[in-house]
Amino acid sequence: MAAVTWIGRRRQKEIRMYESVVVGIDGLSGGRDAVALAKTLAAHGALSLAHVRVIAAVPSRGSPGAYDAVEHARSTELLQLERNSSALGAETATVSVAATSVGAGLHDVAESRGADLIVVGSCHRSAVGRVLAGDDARSALHHASCAVAVAPAGHADRPPQTESLAVAYDGSEESEVALAHATLLAGSLGAKLAARNVVEPRVYGGAGWATAGVAIEDPKTTVAAAHARLGHLDGVELEVIVGPVREALAALSDQVDVLVCGSRHQTATKRVVLGSTSDYLARHSACPLLVTPAADQKRVAAWRELRNETAV
Repeated sequence: MAAVTWIGRRRQKEIRMYESVVVGIDGLSGGRDAVALAKTLAAHGALSLAHVRVIAAVPSRGSPGAYDAVEHARSTELLQLERNSSALGAETATVSVAATSVGAGLHDVAESRGADLIVVGSCHRSAVGRVLAGDDARSALHHASCAVAVAPAGHADRPPQTESLAVAYDGSEESEVALAHATLLAGSLGAKLAARNVVEPRVYGGAGWATAGVAIEDPKTTVAAAHARLGHLDGVELEVIVGPVREALAALSDQVDVLVCGSRHQTATKRVVLGSTSDYLARHSACPLLVTPAADQKRVAAWRELRNETAV
């Protein structure tokens, strides 16, 4: 693909990403996809398999203790079967947790274990099913304070490959975090890295927003500004694309092995009105998606140190 160069390898062996990883298990193919992706992204990290027993927000009348004991036993058995079938050793922790949603449960496990990555499988349900039963991947994205990786359907059946990564970059603080994760991860995997700044075309008519009008952004100025924001980083080239952001990034996912984007942690109202890029990509990305947290001082500092060294 265009605009991709090799990451410098001077400090590649010193970089270790994602040392504690929580993998969401559901007893279905999505859980197996998640395990396969976790093994690739965190080859040296400690994995914890987690299964969330979803409970009602308001308990029903009567004692739920007996029912929960049965569900806990089933959950524990499911986790052990997944650990064995995935050829994971006894050192791989298994955690059964009760929560009001899958995302909330995985977040609790991640918090208790100091995890820096949660990995889940993509939702296989139809649009109606997602509304009625919830979308586990989306729930995890909205609850997590650490990075979240989403494995596409069928990922476990594909040969593991991480030769190229792409990161969505627009100069925002959230995209700086995404760029930091992508740069460090590419270095640890020995992968190629490309940065893409997708600019949404905006038109303005005389009476307000209109379908016909004049584009606000000047392409040349936009490209120059994007390059100025990124600065110099050995091994990373930036390409600016003008077009719908979500569709452009989904198309990019066909060209790389891992797609990285930031999280803006919008409110529920804003997500309904504006939509969420990460939500869309979790359902439409052809490759594994890595959504980074809104803030990550540790990795941004490590990335800036690496950028300063390579600029010398």
